Amino acid sequence: MSSWGNHDNAANAPYWAINSTLVSVDNQPVGTRPTAANVASLYGNTTPDVYTTGETLGLFLVDTIEEFAGADQVTDVSIIQGGTQYMEAPAVTFSGGGGSSAAATASISGGVVTNIQVTNNGSSYETVPTVTIQAPFVTLNLASSSVVSTSTYKFTYTAHRWNTGDEVMYAPNGSGRLRGDVVTANGQSSAVVNTSTNIITSVAHPFQTGDEVYYEKSGSNPIGGLTTGTSYFAQRLSADTFALYDTYAHVIRQNTIPDGLGIIDLTGLGNGNADTFKYIFNTNQKYYVIKTGANDFQLARTYAFATAGSPTPIHISALFMPNNGSTFTLTSGNATADADKGLGAQDGANTGFTHAAHVGWNIKKTGEGGRAGRVQWETLVALANPIGDNSSDNITLPGA
Repeated sequence: MSSWGNHDNAANAPYWAINSTLVSVDNQPVGTRPTAANVASLYGNTTPDVYTTGETLGLFLVDTIEEFAGADQVTDVSIIQGGTQYMEAPAVTFSGGGGSSAAATASISGGVVTNIQVTNNGSSYETVPTVTIQAPFVTLNLASSSVVSTSTYKFTYTAHRWNTGDEVMYAPNGSGRLRGDVVTANGQSSAVVNTSTNIITSVAHPFQTGDEVYYEKSGSNPIGGLTTGTSYFAQRLSADTFALYDTYAHVIRQNTIPDGLGIIDLTGLGNGNADTFKYIFNTNQKYYVIKTGANDFQLARTYAFATAGSPTPIHISALFMPNNGSTFTLTSGNATADADKGLGAQDGANTGFTHAAHVGWNIKKTGEGGRAGRVQWETLVALANPIGDNSSDNITLPGA
């Protein structure tokens, strides 16, 4: 019982190969998890035709997290859908179930989530909690000119997986936000600033309804009703005109209830001829990717702007601190997963579980003849008092 043998010559059955270096005594946690160094010894006995014709047999282990998990704790997370276009490992969160503190980390490969490892079982879960996996995202230092260009309007991210037309949301890190297209207006001209209709004229302006714009005066006095250094929300009235509102909610309301609630009353002309309105990236809006290369992309305000034969990107005008760690997140492509609770019953010492998953082996049998198409798994669990058997979801068994 100290080492693997290919077979027992007398009974044509596997030797148990689990010694004190791998597993401690009864009702104690597994002492060794599979690693690159020991995987050969753990899975070495996988030669077909040794035990059952055409089948394979292999050892599996459960890790310490699973060994100690009770019926009110999260033991593991099973991936349902690996998602798409992942470039950075997503956060994994748990909600509901009546408990708290469960935690897990995700691993990715080839753009998909390939594994979720429970790092904290949590406690007091009455029902299985809901698992939420963060959507695919990129993290960028938007204060760096090597990451975002004010001349080409491109964002640099090596080997990004985004495609033209992908929809993303922006989340700034800190108070500084990226600024885009700039409209320059003659604030002292009544042909530009209409104080009767509260409309500003700028030929072929880029603003869309809901855009946040940052106003700065060019003279000693701002346009009446506006405060320099303040953000407002644009309502696109035509290709050449727009109005300003006090909040995003009020300007969006105009799409269905055009009552002018929240419109900025332009009370007079300013005395500068080059007042500016600068577009500001915000978390209320969705943006659309223009793929310009394997390592860079631009962003557009609308899907139509992004996918047109001649795309119209947002013109990046300024980088603002702090922006290191800002993210753009896809609105689709999320991975999905389910959580499992433990089967164990907690012992009196409150330190472990007397009935939990244990080490053992699995054998897979594929039906033939009248049982063709059926797969039968046979599981043997070792150690004492098992009332159920759980294989480790982090290990792929031979022939699985």
